[in-house]
Amino acid sequence: MIHIFIALSKNQLYNCETIIRQENISKEKTVLLSSKTFDINTAIFGELYLLDTSFNNQSKGLVSEFQNIFNKIKEYKKLIKAVSKYKQTKDCNLYFSYIEDVLTNHMLFYFNKNIIGVSVEDGVLNYYNHTIKSLSLKKVLIKALLSNVLGVRFKLYKGHSSGISYNKVIKQYVRRPDLCVFPNKAVKLEVPQYELRNLKESILIIGQEPLEKVIGSEKYYFYLNQVFTAAFNTASKQKIKNIYYKPHRHGKRINTSFFNKFNNKIKTITSEDTIENFFFEKESSKYVFAFNTSAVLNIKMGIANQLKESISFTIFLAKNDTLYNLYKSLGFNIVIL
Repeated sequence: MIHIFIALSKNQLYNCETIIRQENISKEKTVLLSSKTFDINTAIFGELYLLDTSFNNQSKGLVSEFQNIFNKIKEYKKLIKAVSKYKQTKDCNLYFSYIEDVLTNHMLFYFNKNIIGVSVEDGVLNYYNHTIKSLSLKKVLIKALLSNVLGVRFKLYKGHSSGISYNKVIKQYVRRPDLCVFPNKAVKLEVPQYELRNLKESILIIGQEPLEKVIGSEKYYFYLNQVFTAAFNTASKQKIKNIYYKPHRHGKRINTSFFNKFNNKIKTITSEDTIENFFFEKESSKYVFAFNTSAVLNIKMGIANQLKESISFTIFLAKNDTLYNLYKSLGFNIVIL
């Protein structure tokens, strides 16, 4: 059995590595499709096919988005060609996070008719009903058009965007099998545990830039102002001086004028490191504020000792958010926007 892993983000990569250790998969049977920009544990992957570029998308408009998708598909073709020797392999598992991605979509539906899919949690996608209709029609059409032009077939898929709706996707690795969609196909993904030595008297705000494209700039900045105002009120009340902001890897960056409203007292984290690594290895903040994001789930579920109870996690959710029960079950402070 050959196991092909697609890791388009650091978090996806870490989850793939966790599965390999969890299932004791032999190194000689593993193939990784990813980026050289990630810190990869080469000791557990047999074959590595890595692109020089990042998979992040911070497009500011239609033209830059078009160019970004075009360039990404051209790079994806290199990965597809690199693993072409597995096109006829009968026993082949493909591990991925979402089939809206062109590389994943092509590999699952067109690369090898024998391939078996395995969905890997990345974010909160596996916990609510997300389909192709949840995406921007414009972006879907651009992907379909450019894929055909560049010779990488792309399927306008049906069902859930994790691919779990398809019979050929036999299971999904998730942290909370009891709360995900299609729980009958769920396998518990082990959560790495961290012992915190102490907490920092600081505030961490976790960004969700892709939200702007979903709800529009006006509503996005209105919500963003609520999150930042709540964080600054806490800072004033608790006499906290250090406030950190970690942007999402995707989406247009926040306007400088917005930060100016808060007298530039926010320290923006510009490193490519994950927010989870920043929290556990550099700044274990006592107060965490965020929109609907998997990062806060990973952080809270990853704390092994009693210090977890001393951290205030505040999540801001839209009214009737389908993930309300997930956050409630984990004891988050929930603010309805």
